[in-house]
Amino acid sequence: MENFNSKEDLIEYINEKNFEDNKLYKINLVGNRHFEINTREILKLISIYNVLKIKDLTKLKYDLETIKNENTLRGLFVKEALEKLENGIATEEEIEKAIEIGLNCM
Repeated sequence: MENFNSKEDLIEYINEKNFEDNKLYKINLVGNRHFEINTREILKLISIYNVLKIKDLTKLKYDLETIKNENTLRGLFVKEALEKLENGIATEEEIEKAIEIGLNCM
């Protein structure tokens, strides 16, 4: 398993792999992440023609319970987002994406 600090590192890693020409590939990304992953964008940016799909199975690397207890804008944001999840207003995937984008902007 590799660690990546950016989507550029991930793209470079995929492009450097030796894929067999006569096979088709699906890449599953797993582990924790601290940058946004857009699988469609990554698929367009890699130079490997026989990678058909990239699936993002990663999770946020943030400790949301600790952050939500902070007396900061960041803490309030995470607390509100998690309340929306608890109240069924949004799905886990939607909240995770919102928190990821929001925390990356702060």
